[in-house]
Amino acid sequence: MARLVLVIATTTGATYTIVVAGWFESLALRLVYDAMAAIALIPWLVLAVFRRDWRPSSRLLPAIIACLAAFAISSATSRVPRLSVEMFGYAVLLAEVYLLLVALMRRPEIRVHFGRLALLLCVVVSGLYLWQVTEAWIDWFGLVGRITIPPLRPAYLGLSLGSPNPLATLVLMLGGFALAANRLRGRPGRVAAAFVVLLVALTTLITGSRGAWLGAAVGLVATAGVALLTQPEIRAHARELARSRRGAIAVVAGIPVVVAAGALASLSGRLTVEDGGLRAGFARASLQMFQGSPLTGVGPGTWGVLRSSNTLQTDPDLYVPHAHSLYLQTLAEFGLVGVVAAVVVAGTLGVLMVRSIRSDDAIRRRVAYAALFAAVLLAVQQVTDMLVNVPALLLAVALPIAWLDATAAPGQGGMALDEQHRSTMRGRAVPLGAAVLTIAILVGLGRIEAATSVARQGVAFGNGGLWPEAAQLIGDAVNVDPGVNIYQFELGVSAANAGDFPRAEAALATSAMADDYTYAWLNLAAVRWQLGDMPGAREALARAERLGLQRTPVAVASAWLHQQLGDDQAAIDNYATAVVQTPTLVDDPFWSSPSAPSEALAAILQAVDQRAAPATILQIDLILGRYDRAQAQISGFGGSEPELYAYLIPAWRGDTAAWAELQAVAARRPLDPVLVRWCRLVAAQLGDEASIERYRGWQVILGTWDSGLPTVGRIVLGSAQDLPAYSFERYGSSYRRDVLAAQVVSILPQIVWQDRP
Repeated sequence: MARLVLVIATTTGATYTIVVAGWFESLALRLVYDAMAAIALIPWLVLAVFRRDWRPSSRLLPAIIACLAAFAISSATSRVPRLSVEMFGYAVLLAEVYLLLVALMRRPEIRVHFGRLALLLCVVVSGLYLWQVTEAWIDWFGLVGRITIPPLRPAYLGLSLGSPNPLATLVLMLGGFALAANRLRGRPGRVAAAFVVLLVALTTLITGSRGAWLGAAVGLVATAGVALLTQPEIRAHARELARSRRGAIAVVAGIPVVVAAGALASLSGRLTVEDGGLRAGFARASLQMFQGSPLTGVGPGTWGVLRSSNTLQTDPDLYVPHAHSLYLQTLAEFGLVGVVAAVVVAGTLGVLMVRSIRSDDAIRRRVAYAALFAAVLLAVQQVTDMLVNVPALLLAVALPIAWLDATAAPGQGGMALDEQHRSTMRGRAVPLGAAVLTIAILVGLGRIEAATSVARQGVAFGNGGLWPEAAQLIGDAVNVDPGVNIYQFELGVSAANAGDFPRAEAALATSAMADDYTYAWLNLAAVRWQLGDMPGAREALARAERLGLQRTPVAVASAWLHQQLGDDQAAIDNYATAVVQTPTLVDDPFWSSPSAPSEALAAILQAVDQRAAPATILQIDLILGRYDRAQAQISGFGGSEPELYAYLIPAWRGDTAAWAELQAVAARRPLDPVLVRWCRLVAAQLGDEASIERYRGWQVILGTWDSGLPTVGRIVLGSAQDLPAYSFERYGSSYRRDVLAAQVVSILPQIVWQDRP
């Protein structure tokens, strides 16, 4: 019965973590994880007080101590102590979960169960993803109108993981461990193994994850190299295979497959490294943080909060919770203390793996190779990605390592917790103290999430336009948990929209100074202007414009605020910036309204001509009906894209034959996002509702950054409007909290997006 309970519990927990939960940002997921930690850890630790065979033990104790010490030291010196202490609490729970996994793995029947479970989950995740992709491709074929080469990573799908990047890494690690831990013997076993390899390879290819591709390639080379160096029988078998007919057939059959995969990756644009300067900007911000605090870093969990204030004005200002590089984020958040901890982790893991590879046990050697592959894969991929914030991946990489840890013979690398004192009072004190600490951490996390729940209700009220009620609830959350700065921002916006400007000014000033959020500075400038503090408004507005002019809502709102402050030339410049970013604003009725600068459109267009790209100027000419100028612009392109530009102007003007030809060109080149975008713009201009929906769906499946947005921007006054849901515009992710959909206070003009002019 006990074994059955363990099998059911581990299956449920692993399935929830890998298949259901995905990311770790929502309140509901965190509450479930906290409950799972309480249900699993506390009974285990209490049992371990009385049962020696359940007491925590690990060959990776030096690595665990080093990591927790780094968390403790960096949290003590953190720039945002409240967030770092929360991350430290989660780190302790994570270490305990790993020790529980090792304790479970010490039981042979549970090790066998985990091997089978990994195999099942690998097949399930791969199958679900391929089904999801197939449905997207079928929709795409319908939109294109024919069967053609489909795009990789359609619609950026990734099941509950939210992205194809961690999904690729997940199936690779689960597949490696499953093949190592299960005895797949005979012809059925070989067929099953071949099926898993094919399924994982196909899934990994379709995800389009360049980091996973590179990590898998390096991991396979490293694992094969170690195997050849350490196992004479493997070297002999490899030589025999290379000289055999089977080896020649494998090479001949494999070359076309690799070429086809490379061609598909190239057509989908996945063989480039261009990201608009995103990672370079994140790297500069990370190194700036490290230079400011080289010894202990800025504190765990604070990179996303401090990234903006360490970002250059010329770098992209995009909100994601990590630096897209584990190594840069470790430097930034932990400093040299983190480097020391990383070295200890690598060394301890290396000793465990080397000793396991040298083992006489064939299964242990295979699992060691799987652990080596997973470690190298993750280490290489996280040069340009950050995946240790995904619980599913942490479990997947922990499985082979915990298997080795649990089965290591005494003295095989590292040291075991409580190895010499299993029957003493000291041995009982370790799990008892851990149980008390776990309860304290979970109580603290419960108090934190209670405040989160109150703030979440306030955000829901704000999203419904009930601003006084929103301000009341979010204010309660601030009183309970003042160290979470996103609550201050939400309180400031809610109070301003409710008409309580003094309260809004205090909250927004606190918010803006804490994390340099562009919208906090913008709203603070508006509130100070409303309160008559003109110098303070100008100061806050300048801070908002440092990074905020990359965003159309900020550019328009700051331009209008410059008008109210009497800075007409600054207003013209910012309006021009907004038109360059969103050309459909050029024929907005706002320009002829009393709220706009008098006769300013000509000056705005002159500024636009000086700074906009040729394609943007072409779009503006088309919108304004300047067709002769548009034709001259096309002629200046030197004959590039003749299929597009031969039909663009007449299609824009309503020529149905030209419009049909332009759509036929897009159907012949369905992976070209530029063509699809122009077709969507023409459809909006013509009011062709069916084509608007067609090309919007087409863009979504191609995964372009603006695919979810309507194409036409308009300026409105007098009411707060939701910000566009950009993929990387996720301020709330820095705090793992919900944020108001309308983040520009109603004092200021807003941008709304629609499908037709």
